[in-house]
Amino acid sequence: MTTTPTALQSFSDRIWRFFVSLKVAVALLSLWLLGSIAGTLIPQNGNPVQYVEMYGTAWSNLFMRLGLFDVYHSTWYTLILLLILLSLLACSLNTLESKIALALREPKRRHVVGTGKKYIHYSIPVPDEDLALADLRQAVKKRFGSVESFEDGRGMHLYAHKQKQAHFMVYLIHAGLVLIILGGMLSALFGFEGIMEIPEGESRDYVFVRAGSDYNRTPIDFSVRCDDFNLERFSSGAPKDYVSDLTVFENGKAATSKRIEVNDPLGYGRFNFYQSSYIEKAPLEIRDSETGKSARALLQPGEKTFLDEIQAAVSLDGFRIHSGMGMTANLSMVKLNGEVFETTVLGDAERNRALQEGHPLSASFFQNEPVYVTGLQVVSDPGVGLVWLGSFLMMIGFYLTFYTSHRRISITLRDGKVLLAAASQRNPAGYRREIENLLKDAGFQPATPNGEGPA
Repeated sequence: MTTTPTALQSFSDRIWRFFVSLKVAVALLSLWLLGSIAGTLIPQNGNPVQYVEMYGTAWSNLFMRLGLFDVYHSTWYTLILLLILLSLLACSLNTLESKIALALREPKRRHVVGTGKKYIHYSIPVPDEDLALADLRQAVKKRFGSVESFEDGRGMHLYAHKQKQAHFMVYLIHAGLVLIILGGMLSALFGFEGIMEIPEGESRDYVFVRAGSDYNRTPIDFSVRCDDFNLERFSSGAPKDYVSDLTVFENGKAATSKRIEVNDPLGYGRFNFYQSSYIEKAPLEIRDSETGKSARALLQPGEKTFLDEIQAAVSLDGFRIHSGMGMTANLSMVKLNGEVFETTVLGDAERNRALQEGHPLSASFFQNEPVYVTGLQVVSDPGVGLVWLGSFLMMIGFYLTFYTSHRRISITLRDGKVLLAAASQRNPAGYRREIENLLKDAGFQPATPNGEGPA
């Protein structure tokens, strides 16, 4: 009686064949690679205006529809990762039964039977079977560690094998790849990259997290204080190096502190704080000559603010640090009545006082150096541990897969002959040399494989 597979069984078989297909696995890995390359080469989560300038309107719209400006959070990228995971699991399960048989069941037969490149056969006549058996047992034990001896109706037998675990080393590679994918998905779903700007001497307990082309203010469970900021300059006045001294406070107590610089972050909890930038702010004091009132402002170039005390808007058009000469600033000031005043502020107090004399709105520096704000890149990457572990497992797996091999040897003595059969999971040429050396150790002359050889 024959049975006809149901439509459900037929459909499940097609799904199974799809996921265990080597072509499908290669295609999925290729798509993953291409997506990762796109996410690396194309700036992610940038300003739409920037994309239009770089690629033009038509290409920018196409890239945006395809999710290429936020690859790692896109639906198609996540779908590829899920399909790769399913393919890896299916391929592993599909080959597990055969590998168990090769590693565990086949050796229990204590015979090596087969033809092909991975099999080696010798037939060697011997004058004394007992002496040959003793010499072969010693030689096999030397190279395999242990050897089994048994007798049946077909003669005396020796059997040994080693590195049976080699059949399973490929699963280390699979496991490593799975962990890397899971780590990437975990980081994409729950990690973030943001910025934190802290004026020198102040603290912040929030991060501006990138959300598309905007940033959302996101609180964190602790605060970070910038204790000190140091900027080193070239003789021309250009910035040479900058570092920040940071202290983390949790529940009102200092938890840790560190001086950070580029590529040497502060790590705390699931966050890493990288030194990424800094802001120089001009310490300005504006005075209304008519009312005698004054107000202070900290501005960076291009920044504009309104000062209630003097009822005037102030814009910093330019700000420079001159080596040995101090600071200079170019200001634009507008009063409520529409009057516009432009002036240059000098670091030398006496010269600046003379320059500002008689102006309705006069400006000066209230200290001799800029006020610095340290710019930190804040990265939360919860999957990084899985990625590192997966990478380690993959490297170990590749090494063990290529440099270990299940090797078996079966020797039978009967009718005045040594009948040797051996098989190797890989590198049969190297294993043949090992068998030849084993025979030499047992006192036999080099023999011709797969045929007769002299005793």
